[in-house]
Amino acid sequence: MIQGLVEQYLVRYLGDYIDGLDKQNLSVSTLRGQIHLRGARLKQEAVELLNLPCKLIFGEIGDLRINVSWNLMGSRPVVVELHRLLLLLGPKPIPEWSEEEEKRRVQLHRQKKIDQTDLLSDLKAETSVGEQSQGRLARIGTRMVDNLEIHLHDLHVRFEDPFPAGGGPPFHIGVHLPTVQVQTANSDWVPTFVDRSREQVPELFKLLTLQHLSAYYEQPAWAAGAPVCSPALPEDCRARFEAGDALDALVRCGRISFLLPPVSGRLQFTQNLSVADAMAPRFRLNCDLEKIRVQITQVSYAGLCGMVALVSEYFAFQEVVRHRIDTYWRHRPQEVVRGGNALKWWHYFARCALVGAPV
Repeated sequence: MIQGLVEQYLVRYLGDYIDGLDKQNLSVSTLRGQIHLRGARLKQEAVELLNLPCKLIFGEIGDLRINVSWNLMGSRPVVVELHRLLLLLGPKPIPEWSEEEEKRRVQLHRQKKIDQTDLLSDLKAETSVGEQSQGRLARIGTRMVDNLEIHLHDLHVRFEDPFPAGGGPPFHIGVHLPTVQVQTANSDWVPTFVDRSREQVPELFKLLTLQHLSAYYEQPAWAAGAPVCSPALPEDCRARFEAGDALDALVRCGRISFLLPPVSGRLQFTQNLSVADAMAPRFRLNCDLEKIRVQITQVSYAGLCGMVALVSEYFAFQEVVRHRIDTYWRHRPQEVVRGGNALKWWHYFARCALVGAPV
């Protein structure tokens, strides 16, 4: 029963972001505490979570495992392991921006919040737990979040703009992260298990360890000769991605140049859980990284400026549209003007005119 319930809600929630999610690529073993997702393609909705003017050309999850030790929830963390996440993005041209699209995005975001509330309500109803059990479930949920452990291997994101809006050669840029780990630690930054229900925990410590993070751009001569990728040709898209060792070889042959040469280090994040001292900072972040070198050429600088200009213009467009949505569109009549609805439209016109808003 529990296994079917978990599968049902995973398919329902993740299905909005993962294409073709079913029992063939999703395996749930409740007794062993394992959830396994393999060989899944991402949808455009997954990229929309970034809130950037990008469209998804190709996205793939190689292998995702979630390990939950049900019998040892009080002493072992929930472990999420993700192997090989590939994202190939392209710019969303300005002519494709529309107020209707932004309105759909806002409505979708609000619907997601409603769906999450419905999921929790349905889960409580189907498990038929009382108030005391619900309190126990809340403590277990807090314990799971506090001790969530994440292991990510081979994250590779590429952004390709074959025809920059400002002119110039094609601009291809990528970020590669071979390994990143997120663990709960003690005050000495040694990984540990935290249980707030058993002891007073004034601060929560999270340790993020990353290895060989790098960013690069493809030389214009190579970028211009590369065929434009299409979602219909996943093998061609997959061939765009190279592992870390191969990136070094591409640098030596002159195909790519590092914007950020590989760098490793640790990020130490501290959350203050005590509410007694209102003046104390709620969050603290300490970075312990290797020496960072940034290498920018005239070509890469022009491409980066074009990306920043596109994002800035998109944010300005979003601000205008969402102001209209929040302030005026909820008063806009749903009926057409004809058919005895003229008075509603005159009221709407007067409301907008008084505050100087476009109809």
